[in-house]
Amino acid sequence: MPLRLADFLPYQISYPAGTIARVLGELMEARFGLNSAQWRVMGLLGSFAPLSTRDMVTMGSTEKSVISRATTDLVARGLVVRSLDPADKRLLILEFSADGRALYEAACAVALQFEAALLAAITEAERTSLLAALPRLRAAALAFAENDVPASAED
Repeated sequence: MPLRLADFLPYQISYPAGTIARVLGELMEARFGLNSAQWRVMGLLGSFAPLSTRDMVTMGSTEKSVISRATTDLVARGLVVRSLDPADKRLLILEFSADGRALYEAACAVALQFEAALLAAITEAERTSLLAALPRLRAAALAFAENDVPASAED
């Protein structure tokens, strides 16, 4: 049976997720001058600061080079400050500057308005189902990746 992209679950998930991420990224870029990676760093710091770059890579599920470039740009703009981890001098710890905190709070207001618009498009039951299904789908993908899956059905 051939794969029909329109019916393929990974596509059905990634297409709207990509659209949502693109629209949010365009909002953050236009209003605050934050590209998607910078917004991701700001979001992680807003939720979990102080953080090391290593923690950001893990928590943000993003390449180290992307996080590094974004944090370097945010430091240059005076939005984020870096310091050495007192326990491990190899790690850089990141936190907001006062200007960074203010920008983050303004960006969050826009992000929350965007989220509200998305949630208004679905029922509460749909939201509950979606939020319950997403972690299970992630776990299933990771479990699949851990198994020794043959390259083709004929193997």
